[in-house]
Amino acid sequence: MYHMAPSLYIHIPFCRRKCVYCDFYSVIPESAIVDPYIDILSEQIKNILAGGFRTIYIGGGTPTALNITQLRKLLNGLEKYSKNIIEFTIEANPESFDVEKAKLFLDSGINRISIGFQSVREEKLKKLGRIHTAHKAEEAVVTAGAAGFKNISIDLIFGLWNERPEDWKKELEHIVRLDVTHVSCYALTYEKRTPLFNAVKNKSIVPLDDDVAALMYETAIDSLALRGFKQYEISSFAKAGFECAHNMNYWENNPYIGLGAAAVSYLDGRRSKNISDV
Repeated sequence: MYHMAPSLYIHIPFCRRKCVYCDFYSVIPESAIVDPYIDILSEQIKNILAGGFRTIYIGGGTPTALNITQLRKLLNGLEKYSKNIIEFTIEANPESFDVEKAKLFLDSGINRISIGFQSVREEKLKKLGRIHTAHKAEEAVVTAGAAGFKNISIDLIFGLWNERPEDWKKELEHIVRLDVTHVSCYALTYEKRTPLFNAVKNKSIVPLDDDVAALMYETAIDSLALRGFKQYEISSFAKAGFECAHNMNYWENNPYIGLGAAAVSYLDGRRSKNISDV
C-alpha cells in the first residue's frame, strides 16, 4: 500500500472542437455519452478506498465543456475530499467558462484554475484551431479573479511554423500584466495522428528552426523572471508559493490515481493506464 495520500486526476475527455495540435484523447460532447460518463465517474469516486488526497486535478479535454448540472454532480462526489487538501485544480477553456461556473467551482472547494489561453494573438489562435478569441481569454482571467480565485494559471504555446521571436516577446510582455500567478509555456510539437503532423508530412507547413524555438524558450524564461515568475519545471513558471503542487507530485514520483478514459495511475510502484475510449 502507498504510505502517503495520493493525488487524484480526473479526465474529462470532451471538447467542442479538437485543436489541430492536440493528441490527447477527447470526443465531441453529446448528452448520450456525457451523462453516463459522469454517472460512472461519480460511482468510482464514491468507491475509492483512499482516506484522502494531497491534490485533485480535473483536466481534459475541456472540463468546462460540461454543463452546470453535470459539473455539479461531479463536484458533489468530491466534496468529502476537498476539505483538507493542499490544492484542487480545474482546467477551463475561455469559451465555456462563466461567472456561474466560477462560483460553483469555488463553492465546491476548488482553489486553483488553469485557463487554456494559448495566445493573445487572434491569427495565432486561428492557426492553432482554438475556438475562443484573445479578448475572451483575457475576460476569463478577469471572471476568475472577480469570482474570488487567488491562484490562476494560464497555458501558452510558442514556436508556430512561422512565428517571429519578437511577436512572442510582445505576447509575454502583455501576459505578465494580467492578474495570474502561474504560466505554462509549451513549445509546439507535431504529434502523430494530428492535422499539424499531416501538414508537415505534406510539406504544407515547415516547422520553425530549432535554434529559433530555443531562443523563444529562453525569451520566456528571461521575460517571466523579470516579472517574478520563477521557473520550477521545464515549462512551468510561478510566483512564489504558487507552484503547482499536483504537477510536483508527478515529478517527485509520488502516488496518484487516475479516473476516466485515458487517465494514468501510479500506485505501489506500478503505472497503469485506462483505455482511451469512453
